[in-house]
Amino acid sequence: MERIGFYDKNLSNEQLRNGIVTAGISMSSAAVAVGSLIFYRPKSIDWKYIFVGIGLLFITGVFLAIKYLLFSKSHKIVLDPYTSAGLLTVSTIAIGFLIVGEGLKNGAFIPSFFMITIVVGIIGNITMRMWVWGIVSVVAFATEWKLIPTHDGSFYTLVIFLTTTLFLSQSMVGMIMRNLAGRNSCRIASNLIAEAANDVDSFEEAFKLSLPLINKIIPTEHAYVFQRFDSSETFKIMSDYHFGDSVELGNEDSNEVLSVAETLKIRVTPNLCFIPLGISEAGELVLVLSRLKSRGYANRYPEEACFILANGYLRLLSHITYLRSLKQETLTDPLTGLANRRSWSARLDVEVARAKRGKTQLSHIMIDLDHFKDFNDAYGHQAGDQFLRSFAALVSSRIRSQDLAARYGGEEFSLILPETDMHGALELAFELNNNVKEINAPTQMTISAGVSTLLENDSSDELVRRSDESLYKAKNSGRDRVESQAINGKCKS
Repeated sequence: MERIGFYDKNLSNEQLRNGIVTAGISMSSAAVAVGSLIFYRPKSIDWKYIFVGIGLLFITGVFLAIKYLLFSKSHKIVLDPYTSAGLLTVSTIAIGFLIVGEGLKNGAFIPSFFMITIVVGIIGNITMRMWVWGIVSVVAFATEWKLIPTHDGSFYTLVIFLTTTLFLSQSMVGMIMRNLAGRNSCRIASNLIAEAANDVDSFEEAFKLSLPLINKIIPTEHAYVFQRFDSSETFKIMSDYHFGDSVELGNEDSNEVLSVAETLKIRVTPNLCFIPLGISEAGELVLVLSRLKSRGYANRYPEEACFILANGYLRLLSHITYLRSLKQETLTDPLTGLANRRSWSARLDVEVARAKRGKTQLSHIMIDLDHFKDFNDAYGHQAGDQFLRSFAALVSSRIRSQDLAARYGGEEFSLILPETDMHGALELAFELNNNVKEINAPTQMTISAGVSTLLENDSSDELVRRSDESLYKAKNSGRDRVESQAINGKCKS
């Protein structure tokens, strides 16, 4: 529903619909009250005013019927803001004429007029409030002029009191509804921020998508996200977004970031907002906003706006953490913490394509724990699981960050080594075979390994096949060995 004309632009569709329904009910109740009094006191009626009021209501009804029931595609009466504002204004004038024609003082219909006042305060902007105030004042003036022809001081006092009360009541209700509408708008924007991480599992990408939305809650010139992973470190900028000119933060501002992180309390200065976002996988985070002077909810209640913003970011960070843990579970072997077969397969295809494109080296090692079934039978599965975890930790400690170690299945492990030639892969395989004997276990264990290097016309399957062939050659040659395409030899402890 479009929010223009006489209506507050910050209202939600639900608030606007409820306000229009309340307006219709108030008008209906006032019209019924006037109608009942007309039939109860027929001698004091001035019929020309009655006919004017009824005529206005009849014309309004005919207009709505023609507009919606005849010319509307849906043939349904769905009041848009312009039509609703017109209906509210015409109905107010019509009820005023009915009151004048009936001849009673306004006191009998004050509840109806105060219902109109509340409705206008809920859904109207300053334009609508001024219109209704003027219309009701004219009706009151005309009514009292007819009923008190002496025009003494009580007449003017009553008119001034009625119109002033109406204006102040509308202003007070309007102020309350503006605050509620502003808070509602902030919460909607906060939900948008929380939903910015629906399709990403990277903190950097989530902040990139969400920082531009901050302006919907707090008018901002520049937004910073400060990050640190340890209390001994200094905060560094993780992400930022410029809405306007770049703003430089001074040393005092950096100290404020540290203070906010330690106290976990929102801090608002005339120009800046410091919002702690807590601790997550991304480290300890603090959001800093260079805010603009503006009218609106965030300017009247900056601390509450910051709290709503912080709530949106806490939900965003929790969602990303959940997605990352879910992804980690699907791509990681639960026992060893290494990559599982699924992530290994995807990574191998990527590295083969990258090596061919960049014409770089790529090596692969296939490892099997020697006589692991006998170890399990002799010492139990718990001892076997513990040894698998220990060996996985050994492998993780020896590979680089760009390498990938995976549990291929059972007691088999696979290592993908980008930018590594045969010599480097053999060196790592021999090192692992020597160090595995030092793992604390009921008995000394050994490994057999097969090493291959990507050739020009190799596919992923071909690379793995040649590693497998080398591994089986090592096992068939007595185990505790490393075999490759061109080099083989007995490992020495």
